[in-house]
Amino acid sequence: RIEAGELAPASRLPTERELSEALGVSRMTVRAALARLEQRGLIRRLQGSGTFVSEPKLRQDTSHLRSFFEASLGQGLVPASRLIERAEILATRHLAQELDLRIGELVYKVVRARSVAGVPVVLETSFFPARVVPGLLDLDLEGSSIYRLMEQRYGARPVRARQALEPIAAGPLEAELLGVGVGSPLMLVERTAWAADGRAVEHARDLYRGDRSRFVGELRL
Repeated sequence: RIEAGELAPASRLPTERELSEALGVSRMTVRAALARLEQRGLIRRLQGSGTFVSEPKLRQDTSHLRSFFEASLGQGLVPASRLIERAEILATRHLAQELDLRIGELVYKVVRARSVAGVPVVLETSFFPARVVPGLLDLDLEGSSIYRLMEQRYGARPVRARQALEPIAAGPLEAELLGVGVGSPLMLVERTAWAADGRAVEHARDLYRGDRSRFVGELRL
């Protein structure tokens, strides 16, 4: 009923006793089923208030390279951004290796908290070679898709990427910015992207809330 949309997000579920009577099963069976649904992120329990249907998870397709803005709109969700930091930094050894730069070369750092329906979903930390996207930090980085800006202004839209996924626990800063508890599950997506001409144009470390994101991909033999 949840997956079919019969039970709307944020709606309150019947009590264990009511479900037991309606379904003709024991309360122990109901309790086990609810625990399974909670593990899947389909429901959430609020002590003293009851059990509620969770908000839908943002689907992340690992088979295609899409910006958060495009992925959200494609699922009928309206994305929003909060700019946390924009800065000019010098390339570390790691960034120089990932972006094919010299150590100490100028890099733009952009940190944004991305939300849907007013709820933070991902904390994005991105690095761009300044010589590829000069003046990027002067543009509207809250109301615009950076990938779209890279395409329209610089002809440097990412067209392919290498990325790695790793589950981690939220530290104090990530927890505060994403509105979760310290130690909550996050998915770290580390990505390096290249433009059509082979230039490395972005290195990113994105932290997705585990309770609001789902990663899917198509595999072929």
